[in-house]
Amino acid sequence: MRVIPPGSLVLTGSTLGNPPFRVLVEAAAAGGFAGLSLWPRPSYHRARSEGLSDRELRAMLEPFDVRSPMAGTIASLLSEGSSVRAGGLLARIRDLKGNVQEFRSPLDGTIAKSLVKEGDPVAASRTIVMLDPDNNTIRDALRALAYVGTKEDLALIESCAQTSKAAEVRTEAAASAKAIRNRVENAAK
Repeated sequence: MRVIPPGSLVLTGSTLGNPPFRVLVEAAAAGGFAGLSLWPRPSYHRARSEGLSDRELRAMLEPFDVRSPMAGTIASLLSEGSSVRAGGLLARIRDLKGNVQEFRSPLDGTIAKSLVKEGDPVAASRTIVMLDPDNNTIRDALRALAYVGTKEDLALIESCAQTSKAAEVRTEAAASAKAIRNRVENAAK
């Protein structure tokens, strides 16, 4: 458990009327609070029930497998290095009946690697591209991990700091790593 110095401000879920977990994390980070309380226990479980487990927060820092929703042939595909927004056109796939279907990106990011090219046949659920998360997604995950991350998360967080070209991501990663180290150190006392 992290020991917060006397006089420090801590944001609690009930203070804001128990908004979604993402809103709590953003509010705590923006307000410069020393901590974020997910207690009482129902608040913590509610945050988890909203789909933001520690594992999923870590996954927000890693490339995402984008899988074909159908079998068919790649008619067109954004090239490696292209940025795409959630809902943006990622590919067109000619289905087995010959109809061209649009395949949209599930999240914001940059195409890190294409595993197929135009004209390639694809099976349903085959990975077609690896999508690196955008900087806002990375920063949101880092902010949340600053409050709930463990020492096992440090290698991934430090990897973000070393590989990101964005100064704000490197700064957020350093702050998250420091918060986790402090929490681990205080728990050992």
